[in-house]
Amino acid sequence: MAGPQKYRLAPLPSCLSPEAKRLAETLRLLREGLGSSLGSLREITEKITEDCHGKHISKSSVSRFFSGQKMPPTWFLSWLHDKSRHGGGGSGPGAVTLENLFAMRHRAKNPTSCKGCNERIHQLSRLEADLFTARNQKLGADLRLAEYRDTLVRLKSEAGGHERSADSGPTAHLPVPPPRRDRQGKKNIPDSSLNLADRLAELTSGQQHDNVRQLLHDAPTVLTPVESATAVALLRGREVHGPAQDLIQVYSQGRSSDEALRFVKGLLDRNLVADARAALHLATNPPAGGP
Repeated sequence: MAGPQKYRLAPLPSCLSPEAKRLAETLRLLREGLGSSLGSLREITEKITEDCHGKHISKSSVSRFFSGQKMPPTWFLSWLHDKSRHGGGGSGPGAVTLENLFAMRHRAKNPTSCKGCNERIHQLSRLEADLFTARNQKLGADLRLAEYRDTLVRLKSEAGGHERSADSGPTAHLPVPPPRRDRQGKKNIPDSSLNLADRLAELTSGQQHDNVRQLLHDAPTVLTPVESATAVALLRGREVHGPAQDLIQVYSQGRSSDEALRFVKGLLDRNLVADARAALHLATNPPAGGP
């Protein structure tokens, strides 16, 4: 049975500015490098959801990116560039760089014939691309390190269990994850984190959803990044997952880069690797249609 047909792109609208047309043409070239497994809009949007930690984008939005009728966000440009490069479509001698792609977006969004302005746009795009790449590389390395540490702890625990079985000694308690250990020794937990987790758990149990939303909205102005990460760990330990996920989203968006990075590091320090990945994605990728 034949697989999904490759999505056929309509001709570009004649009303596009030269800058918007160039960006759309470049996106189309990158799309050609995605390979047969991402030939349809449905496959592209599903892959974005898979790669970008649940981020959803409509097929119509992606279609409008390729037609020049909607400005693509920077996270989409980065994703498309990376996928095309790994698919073999962005590795030739004339391959577009992420820096050039960001510069095209700037010029399409704010066309100008000012030579000095275009030079500044080029410099800004280079810095943006370098920062984007370095940030993802650093935090990706932090995540891998946390995963390795988690694996090492698990292997040591299993090895210790085998030794105890061989010695026929008394069975020891399993190691307690950091969030639960903190709950057993509350002196190590900031009062603000504990109060927030207690209140969110209470409101959630009583289905007071409006109060939960208001409390989550106010939390980033009261708690530090580390305190917020501790609150997430407490909520995960109590299996109050909805507010934990909402707190991650609220704290990761609209914060300074320094605050967001400290929040991600706080999650990593508490072995919340999946939550750290989600927070990293939210912090480095604004909502669809954003800058």
